[in-house]
Amino acid sequence: MTYSELYHSSIEISNYFTANYKNASKIALLLPNSIDMIKIINALTISPLEIILINFHLTNQEIINQLNQIDPSLLITNNQHDIHTAEDFPYPIHNISDIINESKNSSSKVSNNHFPQKNDILVNVFTSGTTGTPKIVPLSYFNFQQNIIASNDRLKVEINDNWLITIPLFHLGGLSIIFRTIYNKSALTIIDKFIPDQIPSVIKQYQITQLSLVPSMLKLLIEYLKEPLSLRFILVGGAHCPKPLLLEAITYNLPIITTYGMTESCSQFATSTLEKVIQKPNSVGKPLKGNFVKINNKDANGIGDVLIKGPSIMNNYLNKPQINENSYFLTGDLGYLDEDQDLIVLQRRIDLIISGGENIYPVEVQNIMYNDNGIEEARVIGISNSKWGQIPIAFLKINSFFDYHKFQNMLKNNLASYKVPKKLFKVDMFPLTASGKLDINKLTNPNYYSQLEVIE
Repeated sequence: MTYSELYHSSIEISNYFTANYKNASKIALLLPNSIDMIKIINALTISPLEIILINFHLTNQEIINQLNQIDPSLLITNNQHDIHTAEDFPYPIHNISDIINESKNSSSKVSNNHFPQKNDILVNVFTSGTTGTPKIVPLSYFNFQQNIIASNDRLKVEINDNWLITIPLFHLGGLSIIFRTIYNKSALTIIDKFIPDQIPSVIKQYQITQLSLVPSMLKLLIEYLKEPLSLRFILVGGAHCPKPLLLEAITYNLPIITTYGMTESCSQFATSTLEKVIQKPNSVGKPLKGNFVKINNKDANGIGDVLIKGPSIMNNYLNKPQINENSYFLTGDLGYLDEDQDLIVLQRRIDLIISGGENIYPVEVQNIMYNDNGIEEARVIGISNSKWGQIPIAFLKINSFFDYHKFQNMLKNNLASYKVPKKLFKVDMFPLTASGKLDINKLTNPNYYSQLEVIE
């Protein structure tokens, strides 16, 4: 699809909305990745309508619960979702194909004279809810514009850029690529489903130069990326990336760039460089231009709460009190700044384990575990304990090299006794959210891990 085709399609769809939904203020999208979804999104950016993005994988009741929080005028979906057959669904439903076809055939010649102000809300996004109930993040035109400018300053723009979208568009990691490439007048390629062994052929066929992945996607894809490809960089973020996975990618000469951000910051806040990832694989680099970070409530090692500030960060959650602390946003993450003032993010504060008054950082324990060749993946969490308050337990994906007694001795030789997990559970596949992040809600549910095999 050319930019000319996208422009004319967007004008037609925008005029259709203006003519048929004069009193509407918000339109919800419940759609899988597609060119048609990009048409709708772009049309809404030139309409006086706010976009609401809904996770395509939610149940009907979960969808209703989210829509009830924000009350859209219309829900746009497609035939793949069974919500069309839901009885007593409280919101008007339109099929995306019908809207696109009707907009082409419409006799309406409504002229769209919408010129958004910088603080007008462009998109409302629900957080992934990996650590609790999803919150609604309203992001403005200004937020996205400033994020794109700062991102370009760090990642640069080249004439042959072609960004492959593998992340769902209902997440900021996917949506931001659309806005970024349209702003830069560069190319993007979109696939509806992430199938690792098919990605290399897509990269070759379309000469992909940029790719965004969460760590779990990189882990699944890495064995297919060993041959030279056209990639300028692979942006890895969305969750903590295990050091062994980054080192493996580096040994294959993959152009990995680590990045840190969240829905509340238009996805990207701090980003490393190709050179720095090799030198410091645990770092996410410095904040993008115009953004600032500080660490509060530091412990003896300088680890504390990560606070961020910048023009791409939301003002506050919808229907929630102001969350900024002296114009800084409390991310809920723990981390520190190294001697070069590069940011190292360890984990969510909610994941911190406090056992007998001592802090246990799961990432530290996990990194030790990865020194064992028998460990393919590891996750450490804390559970309640009447004596110590909390104790650590671990979930392990193991292979044939795993030796329980050797593994335990390695932990005891490298970790203080209170940091050594008191129980090990065998996992064949870690539970993931729709965006490919670890589903911490499920992992920490006793009903889940009580069914797993204990390693002993």
